[in-house]
Amino acid sequence: MTEILVAIDEGEHRHVALEFAAADAVASGRALRIVHVVHPLNRVVPRQPQGSERRPPEPDPEASAAHRLLDEAADVVRSRYGDSPAVRTEILEGMPLPVILEAAGESAKVYLQRRHLSPLDNVLNGPVVAGVAARSPVPVVVVPEAFSGWDLPGRRRVTVAVKRTGHQEELLEEGFRTASRMQAGLKILRVVEPHRLHGVMHGVSLPGRHHPEHAAPHVETLTTAELRLLEYLAAWRGRFPEVPTRAQVLRQRAVIALLEATADSDVLLISRPPTRLPANALGTLSRALIREAVCPVAIVPVHPHVPSHVRSTPYTGADARGPIY
Repeated sequence: MTEILVAIDEGEHRHVALEFAAADAVASGRALRIVHVVHPLNRVVPRQPQGSERRPPEPDPEASAAHRLLDEAADVVRSRYGDSPAVRTEILEGMPLPVILEAAGESAKVYLQRRHLSPLDNVLNGPVVAGVAARSPVPVVVVPEAFSGWDLPGRRRVTVAVKRTGHQEELLEEGFRTASRMQAGLKILRVVEPHRLHGVMHGVSLPGRHHPEHAAPHVETLTTAELRLLEYLAAWRGRFPEVPTRAQVLRQRAVIALLEATADSDVLLISRPPTRLPANALGTLSRALIREAVCPVAIVPVHPHVPSHVRSTPYTGADARGPIY
Protein backbone atom coordinates (compact mmCIF):
# COMPACT_ATOMS: atom_id res chain seq x y z
CA MET A 1 0.00 0.00 0.00
CA THR A 2 1.85 3.05 -1.26
CA GLU A 3 -0.95 5.57 -1.80
CA ILE A 4 -2.60 8.12 0.43
CA LEU A 5 -6.30 8.37 -0.28
CA VAL A 6 -8.25 11.63 -0.11
CA ALA A 7 -11.93 11.95 -1.00
CA ILE A 8 -13.24 15.33 -2.16
CA ASP A 9 -16.71 16.72 -2.77
CA GLU A 10 -18.25 19.95 -3.95
CA GLY A 11 -17.92 21.84 -0.65
CA GLU A 12 -16.92 25.50 -0.67
CA HIS A 13 -13.55 24.86 1.05
CA ARG A 14 -12.98 21.45 -0.47
CA HIS A 15 -9.18 21.49 -0.69
CA VAL A 16 -8.28 21.74 3.00
CA ALA A 17 -7.92 17.99 3.57
CA LEU A 18 -6.35 17.67 0.13
CA GLU A 19 -3.53 20.08 1.03
CA PHE A 20 -2.68 18.16 4.20
CA ALA A 21 -2.84 14.83 2.36
CA ALA A 22 -0.49 16.18 -0.32
CA ALA A 23 1.97 17.45 2.31
CA ASP A 24 1.89 14.02 3.98
CA ALA A 25 2.45 12.30 0.63
CA VAL A 26 5.47 14.49 -0.11
CA ALA A 27 7.00 13.93 3.34
CA SER A 28 6.42 10.18 3.30
CA GLY A 29 7.30 9.59 -0.37
CA ARG A 30 3.90 8.10 -1.18
CA ALA A 31 1.63 8.65 -4.15
CA LEU A 32 -1.66 10.52 -3.80
CA ARG A 33 -5.00 9.07 -4.92
CA ILE A 34 -7.81 11.64 -5.20
CA VAL A 35 -11.32 10.23 -5.54
CA HIS A 36 -14.80 11.64 -5.91
CA VAL A 37 -17.77 9.39 -5.17
CA VAL A 38 -20.83 9.78 -7.39
CA HIS A 39 -24.01 8.63 -5.69
CA PRO A 40 -26.06 6.36 -8.01
CA LEU A 41 -29.18 8.46 -7.42
CA ASN A 42 -27.39 11.44 -8.94
CA ARG A 43 -26.89 9.72 -12.25
CA VAL A 44 -29.00 11.32 -14.99
CA VAL A 45 -30.34 8.80 -17.52
CA PRO A 46 -32.13 10.58 -20.39
CA ARG A 47 -35.46 9.07 -21.40
CA GLN A 48 -35.81 7.94 -24.98
CA PRO A 49 -39.12 9.00 -26.57
CA GLN A 50 -41.27 6.09 -27.79
CA GLY A 51 -41.62 5.52 -31.50
CA SER A 52 -38.61 7.58 -32.50
CA GLU A 53 -35.06 6.85 -33.44
CA ARG A 54 -32.72 6.37 -30.53
CA ARG A 55 -30.61 9.42 -29.97
CA PRO A 56 -26.95 9.21 -28.94
CA PRO A 57 -26.58 9.39 -25.15
CA GLU A 58 -26.26 12.87 -23.76
CA PRO A 59 -23.25 13.76 -21.63
CA ASP A 60 -23.76 12.92 -17.97
CA PRO A 61 -23.64 16.26 -16.09
CA GLU A 62 -22.68 14.51 -12.85
CA ALA A 63 -19.68 12.84 -14.48
CA SER A 64 -18.62 16.11 -16.10
CA ALA A 65 -18.77 17.89 -12.75
CA ALA A 66 -16.77 15.08 -11.15
CA HIS A 67 -14.06 15.35 -13.80
CA ARG A 68 -13.84 19.10 -13.20
CA LEU A 69 -13.51 18.58 -9.45
CA LEU A 70 -10.72 16.04 -9.86
CA ASP A 71 -8.85 18.03 -12.50
CA GLU A 72 -9.00 21.09 -10.27
CA ALA A 73 -7.73 19.10 -7.28
CA ALA A 74 -4.83 17.64 -9.27
CA ASP A 75 -3.90 21.12 -10.48
CA VAL A 76 -3.86 22.40 -6.88
CA VAL A 77 -1.37 19.70 -5.87
CA ARG A 78 0.86 20.04 -8.95
CA SER A 79 0.94 23.85 -8.74
CA ARG A 80 2.41 23.58 -5.24
CA TYR A 81 4.55 20.44 -5.40
CA GLY A 82 5.24 19.85 -9.10
CA ASP A 83 5.53 16.22 -10.14
CA SER A 84 6.07 14.90 -6.64
CA PRO A 85 3.93 13.36 -5.29
CA ALA A 86 2.53 11.29 -8.12
CA VAL A 87 -1.19 12.06 -8.40
CA ARG A 88 -3.92 9.68 -9.54
CA THR A 89 -7.56 10.78 -9.86
CA GLU A 90 -10.57 8.49 -10.04
CA ILE A 91 -14.36 8.70 -10.14
CA LEU A 92 -16.05 6.04 -7.99
CA GLU A 93 -19.75 5.24 -8.14
CA GLY A 94 -21.91 3.91 -5.34
CA MET A 95 -22.91 4.61 -1.75
CA PRO A 96 -20.13 6.79 -0.31
CA LEU A 97 -19.47 4.84 2.90
CA PRO A 98 -18.85 1.35 1.45
CA VAL A 99 -17.08 2.77 -1.60
CA ILE A 100 -14.59 4.79 0.48
CA LEU A 101 -14.08 1.87 2.86
CA GLU A 102 -13.22 -0.40 -0.05
CA ALA A 103 -10.76 2.16 -1.39
CA ALA A 104 -9.27 2.55 2.12
CA GLY A 105 -8.36 -1.12 2.13
CA GLU A 106 -6.04 -0.45 -0.81
CA SER A 107 -4.41 2.63 0.78
CA ALA A 108 -1.88 3.48 3.46
CA LYS A 109 -3.95 6.28 5.00
CA VAL A 110 -7.22 8.11 4.37
CA TYR A 111 -7.87 11.86 4.56
CA LEU A 112 -11.43 13.16 4.87
CA GLN A 113 -12.71 16.68 5.36
CA ARG A 114 -15.19 17.54 8.09
CA ARG A 115 -17.56 20.17 6.82
CA HIS A 116 -19.56 22.63 8.90
CA LEU A 117 -22.94 21.11 8.17
CA SER A 118 -26.44 22.26 8.90
CA PRO A 119 -28.40 19.97 11.26
CA LEU A 120 -30.14 18.29 8.31
CA ASP A 121 -26.91 17.85 6.35
CA ASN A 122 -25.24 16.41 9.44
CA VAL A 123 -27.97 13.76 9.73
CA LEU A 124 -27.63 12.85 6.04
CA ASN A 125 -23.85 13.15 5.53
CA GLY A 126 -22.29 12.96 9.00
CA PRO A 127 -22.32 9.13 9.14
CA VAL A 128 -19.96 8.92 6.16
CA VAL A 129 -16.98 10.50 7.95
CA ALA A 130 -17.71 8.76 11.26
CA GLY A 131 -18.43 5.44 9.55
CA VAL A 132 -15.15 5.47 7.63
CA ALA A 133 -13.25 6.40 10.79
CA ALA A 134 -14.96 3.56 12.67
CA ARG A 135 -14.33 0.79 10.14
CA SER A 136 -11.28 1.69 8.07
CA PRO A 137 -8.41 -0.83 8.30
CA VAL A 138 -5.88 2.02 8.07
CA PRO A 139 -5.53 5.38 9.87
CA VAL A 140 -8.14 8.00 8.98
CA VAL A 141 -7.34 11.72 9.34
CA VAL A 142 -10.42 13.94 9.69
CA VAL A 143 -9.58 17.57 8.85
CA PRO A 144 -11.88 20.46 9.84
CA GLU A 145 -12.48 22.67 6.84
CA ALA A 146 -11.61 25.81 8.84
CA PHE A 147 -8.19 24.54 9.97
CA SER A 148 -4.93 25.94 8.66
CA GLY A 149 -1.55 24.83 9.91
CA TRP A 150 1.56 22.76 9.29
CA ASP A 151 3.28 25.85 7.88
CA LEU A 152 5.35 26.94 10.90
CA PRO A 153 8.43 24.69 11.24
CA GLY A 154 9.75 24.70 14.78
CA ARG A 155 6.33 25.46 16.25
CA ARG A 156 4.45 22.40 15.10
CA ARG A 157 3.07 19.93 17.60
CA VAL A 158 1.72 16.42 17.29
CA THR A 159 -0.32 15.17 20.24
CA VAL A 160 -0.92 11.46 20.86
CA ALA A 161 -3.58 10.48 23.39
CA VAL A 162 -2.74 7.11 24.94
CA LYS A 163 -5.16 5.21 27.12
CA ARG A 164 -2.62 3.23 29.11
CA THR A 165 0.95 1.98 28.83
CA GLY A 166 0.17 -1.12 26.83
CA HIS A 167 -1.34 -2.17 23.49
CA GLN A 168 -0.56 1.25 22.00
CA GLU A 169 2.23 0.20 19.64
CA GLU A 170 0.46 1.07 16.39
CA LEU A 171 -0.71 4.42 17.75
CA LEU A 172 2.74 5.44 19.01
CA GLU A 173 4.43 4.23 15.82
CA GLU A 174 2.12 6.42 13.77
CA GLY A 175 2.58 9.34 16.17
CA PHE A 176 6.38 9.29 16.10
CA ARG A 177 6.45 8.85 12.31
CA THR A 178 4.02 11.75 11.86
CA ALA A 179 6.07 14.03 14.11
CA SER A 180 9.26 13.08 12.28
CA ARG A 181 7.73 13.82 8.85
CA MET A 182 6.30 17.13 10.05
CA GLN A 183 9.50 18.12 11.91
CA ALA A 184 7.27 18.67 14.93
CA GLY A 185 7.47 18.25 18.66
CA LEU A 186 5.56 15.31 20.10
CA LYS A 187 3.36 15.39 23.17
CA ILE A 188 2.20 12.09 24.65
CA LEU A 189 -0.92 12.74 26.68
CA ARG A 190 -2.62 10.34 29.06
CA VAL A 191 -5.87 11.42 30.70
CA VAL A 192 -6.95 9.90 34.00
CA GLU A 193 -10.62 10.45 34.75
CA PRO A 194 -11.35 11.89 38.22
CA HIS A 195 -12.94 9.42 40.60
CA ARG A 196 -15.63 11.84 41.74
CA LEU A 197 -17.07 14.93 40.08
CA HIS A 198 -19.24 17.60 41.58
CA GLY A 199 -21.11 20.22 39.62
CA VAL A 200 -20.25 18.72 36.25
CA MET A 201 -22.48 21.16 34.41
CA HIS A 202 -20.44 24.03 35.90
CA GLY A 203 -17.03 22.47 35.25
CA VAL A 204 -16.28 22.08 39.00
CA SER A 205 -14.21 19.06 40.02
CA LEU A 206 -13.67 18.06 43.65
CA PRO A 207 -11.07 15.48 44.68
CA GLY A 208 -12.48 12.13 45.76
CA ARG A 209 -11.00 9.93 48.43
CA HIS A 210 -8.78 8.23 45.80
CA HIS A 211 -7.38 11.53 44.51
CA PRO A 212 -3.60 12.07 45.08
CA GLU A 213 -4.44 14.69 47.70
CA HIS A 214 -6.04 11.93 49.79
CA ALA A 215 -3.88 9.09 48.52
CA ALA A 216 -1.99 6.50 50.51
CA PRO A 217 1.77 6.20 49.74
CA HIS A 218 1.23 3.24 47.40
CA VAL A 219 -1.16 5.17 45.13
CA GLU A 220 0.51 6.36 41.92
CA THR A 221 0.71 10.15 41.64
CA LEU A 222 0.58 12.06 38.35
CA THR A 223 4.33 12.71 38.46
CA THR A 224 5.02 9.01 38.91
CA ALA A 225 2.63 8.22 36.06
CA GLU A 226 4.52 10.62 33.78
CA LEU A 227 7.83 8.91 34.63
CA ARG A 228 6.32 5.50 33.89
CA LEU A 229 4.98 6.83 30.60
CA LEU A 230 8.43 8.16 29.62
CA GLU A 231 9.93 4.76 30.44
CA TYR A 232 7.35 3.13 28.19
CA LEU A 233 8.33 5.53 25.37
CA ALA A 234 12.06 4.82 25.64
CA ALA A 235 12.17 2.48 22.62
CA TRP A 236 10.51 5.02 20.32
CA ARG A 237 12.59 7.93 21.61
CA GLY A 238 15.70 5.92 20.79
CA ARG A 239 14.48 5.25 17.25
CA PHE A 240 13.36 8.84 16.65
CA PRO A 241 16.01 11.02 18.37
CA GLU A 242 15.11 13.94 16.09
CA VAL A 243 11.63 14.18 17.64
CA PRO A 244 11.50 16.24 20.87
CA THR A 245 9.13 14.32 23.11
CA ARG A 246 7.41 15.09 26.38
CA ALA A 247 4.82 13.19 28.37
CA GLN A 248 1.94 14.58 30.37
CA VAL A 249 -0.67 12.93 32.57
CA LEU A 250 -3.82 14.90 33.37
CA ARG A 251 -6.56 14.16 35.88
CA GLN A 252 -9.52 15.60 34.03
CA ARG A 253 -12.54 14.59 32.03
CA ALA A 254 -11.17 13.06 28.83
CA VAL A 255 -13.40 14.95 26.40
CA ILE A 256 -12.45 18.31 27.95
CA ALA A 257 -8.72 17.53 28.10
CA LEU A 258 -8.49 16.27 24.53
CA LEU A 259 -10.58 19.08 23.03
CA GLU A 260 -8.34 21.58 24.82
CA ALA A 261 -5.30 19.75 23.43
CA THR A 262 -6.53 20.30 19.87
CA ALA A 263 -6.30 24.07 20.37
CA ASP A 264 -2.48 24.05 20.26
CA SER A 265 -1.87 20.94 18.14
CA ASP A 266 -1.44 20.44 14.41
CA VAL A 267 -2.88 16.95 14.66
CA LEU A 268 -4.28 14.78 17.46
CA LEU A 269 -3.87 11.00 17.21
CA ILE A 270 -6.23 8.68 19.05
CA SER A 271 -6.59 4.90 18.99
CA ARG A 272 -9.56 2.85 17.84
CA PRO A 273 -9.55 -0.63 19.35
CA PRO A 274 -11.54 -3.40 17.70
CA THR A 275 -14.99 -4.03 19.10
CA ARG A 276 -17.86 -6.42 18.54
CA LEU A 277 -20.51 -3.91 19.50
CA PRO A 278 -22.01 -2.65 16.19
CA ALA A 279 -23.53 0.58 17.57
CA ASN A 280 -20.40 1.67 19.46
CA ALA A 281 -17.59 0.87 17.06
CA LEU A 282 -16.13 4.37 17.28
CA GLY A 283 -17.10 5.42 20.80
CA THR A 284 -18.69 8.59 22.10
CA LEU A 285 -15.35 10.27 22.87
CA SER A 286 -13.99 9.69 19.36
CA ARG A 287 -17.21 10.94 17.80
CA ALA A 288 -17.11 14.08 19.94
CA LEU A 289 -13.51 14.76 18.89
CA ILE A 290 -14.32 14.31 15.21
CA ARG A 291 -17.25 16.68 15.55
CA GLU A 292 -15.73 19.39 17.76
CA ALA A 293 -11.92 19.33 17.43
CA VAL A 294 -10.28 22.44 15.98
CA CYS A 295 -7.34 20.52 14.48
CA PRO A 296 -7.17 17.34 12.38
CA VAL A 297 -7.89 14.13 14.29
CA ALA A 298 -6.23 10.89 13.20
CA ILE A 299 -8.03 7.69 14.22
CA VAL A 300 -5.54 4.81 14.29
CA PRO A 301 -6.79 1.19 14.48
CA VAL A 302 -4.95 -0.82 17.13
CA HIS A 303 -5.05 -4.49 18.00
CA PRO A 304 -5.36 -6.17 21.39
CA HIS A 305 -2.68 -8.82 20.81
CA VAL A 306 0.64 -7.41 19.61
CA PRO A 307 4.25 -8.03 20.59
CA SER A 308 5.51 -6.00 23.52
CA HIS A 309 8.43 -4.64 21.51
CA VAL A 310 8.06 -1.76 19.08
CA ARG A 311 6.51 -2.89 15.82
CA SER A 312 8.30 -1.84 12.65
CA THR A 313 6.13 -3.66 10.10
CA PRO A 314 3.11 -2.15 8.34
CA TYR A 315 -0.23 -2.85 9.97
CA THR A 316 -3.59 -3.55 8.42
CA GLY A 317 -6.98 -4.80 9.41
CA ALA A 318 -9.56 -4.12 12.07
CA ASP A 319 -12.78 -5.84 13.02
CA ALA A 320 -14.80 -2.80 14.11
CA ARG A 321 -18.23 -2.42 12.59
CA GLY A 322 -20.59 0.55 12.12
CA PRO A 323 -22.95 2.18 11.61
CA ILE A 324 -22.33 5.42 13.49
CA TYR A 325 -24.91 8.10 14.36
